Amino acid sequence: MRAEAAHEIIATQPDARRAFAYARDSYAPRLLACVLDREIPIAAVRASPFARLLARPNMAALVAYCGSGRLGPDLLALADGHGVADRELSQSYIVNLDVWDADDANWRWWQVSRRGINLVVRLDFTARHDVAYREFLRPGRTRPFVCFAHPGNRGGSNTLAWARVDLDLDTGEALIEEVQSDWVRFAADFHDRVKTSGQAVLNGRKIPLQRVEAYMRLILAPHVTLWREAVMAAALRVIVEDIGIRKVFMHTRECGVRLKNIVGSAPPRSLYADLPRKFCFGKAQAIPRFLERADPRRMSALGRKAPLDMWCLDLVPLRA
Repeated sequence: MRAEAAHEIIATQPDARRAFAYARDSYAPRLLACVLDREIPIAAVRASPFARLLARPNMAALVAYCGSGRLGPDLLALADGHGVADRELSQSYIVNLDVWDADDANWRWWQVSRRGINLVVRLDFTARHDVAYREFLRPGRTRPFVCFAHPGNRGGSNTLAWARVDLDLDTGEALIEEVQSDWVRFAADFHDRVKTSGQAVLNGRKIPLQRVEAYMRLILAPHVTLWREAVMAAALRVIVEDIGIRKVFMHTRECGVRLKNIVGSAPPRSLYADLPRKFCFGKAQAIPRFLERADPRRMSALGRKAPLDMWCLDLVPLRA
């Protein structure tokens, strides 16, 4: 996308939209809210591409409550995890927007599908996590679970995860380029090294092993469970509700490797297969029009070698 479009989106992000509460399976009612603008028979939802959402425990309980056999936007908030008491089921985050700048001659090194800017939807921790993290691990000035070559908060709250998004306001399409969490991966690697070596050292200081275990089990574990759902839900909230785009693409693992010029190890299959399927994306032998327009010769050449299959989510309101 163009830099001016990305910076305009960031500049107009309301402060009220930064707070982001997420409970397990909250994505189901939130995604349904994107396609339900009126009450319709539950049978019509079951016959739609969004039927799998009704099987989530929170939605199954809501459907059982709907004696009328109809489901509408007003009822969906009841399944959205508000008031969940179990701290492992509900967490608070901060959504911040940033840019990933690949608008230069070396853009193919930045794992983007075309030259330009990506909008970064960052899911940042709140002070509740960061205070506990510093208390348990006492990292000093080091930031052991941060990769400074990746998107992430350079100051202030730490970043749990992010999604990189390319989009075009003229075509009304968005492409989720990447979903990732350095924090979860690096913390798990650190924990494994601690368990193997029997000692933990950060910033040149030894940390009691029980502090590492306490951080991993009591503080980080709930976020490890939620982060994939939460960052995808946050990205879709920005794309659909804040920007107004309702056609969203996401790379398959194979297509992402080809379009983003990834060399070496491919990204985890679960992030580019299980996650989009959970969010009701369907397979399509199609790519966003803005990619074809950006470099038709390259796209044509890639398509001749093998089909460019992507995931696609079309959030058109459902009708009975």
